[in-house]
Amino acid sequence: MRARTRHGNALLAACAAAAAAAGLALATASGACGAALVDVDAGRDSAEDTAEDTTVADDADPPETESGCGTVWYFDGDGDTWGDPDATVCEWAQPSSYVERPRDCCDANGTVHPDQIGWFASAFDQCGSPSFDYDCSTVEEPEPAAVGGHCSGVITSCDLVVGWEGATAPACGAAAPFVTGCLAGAVCLPEHPNRTQACH
Repeated sequence: MRARTRHGNALLAACAAAAAAAGLALATASGACGAALVDVDAGRDSAEDTAEDTTVADDADPPETESGCGTVWYFDGDGDTWGDPDATVCEWAQPSSYVERPRDCCDANGTVHPDQIGWFASAFDQCGSPSFDYDCSTVEEPEPAAVGGHCSGVITSCDLVVGWEGATAPACGAAAPFVTGCLAGAVCLPEHPNRTQACH
């Protein structure tokens, strides 16, 4: 229990003096006043503890708050959901025509973006020099196809290999014979129409 304060001792003395003046024995007066002051001191202790708790709470670190400007958004000029990495704003809410994904290497052509899986026989030129890098991989990748295409033998036993005729495939956008089948006849002859090498 907390030691009685000087304030409590003064109250006790005043109470005892008043009781003695009323004809009570000193022991009885002191006992009655002491019991009353227990309640007084308890109330003071509770108030002081509350004040101490409030002080501790006031001294505690404030809650962390968010800082910075928000999310970095990238301008999507062609509507393909990929943005220009060099055209950004920083906002808490998403602005119109801005997206979270950068890496669009040509934001003026909606078919050019990192999700592109198609193959194209002609280059795009909306963003500088003509390019076949439709998937923004930084590499012009040719559509996979075999080389060494041929059809040989006799009609009853043709040896067919579908693919580019010759040992190498043409460059992106270039045309070359592509063996697709065998022509009927006494001997096996290749069907080899020209085909343009597609890329992305």
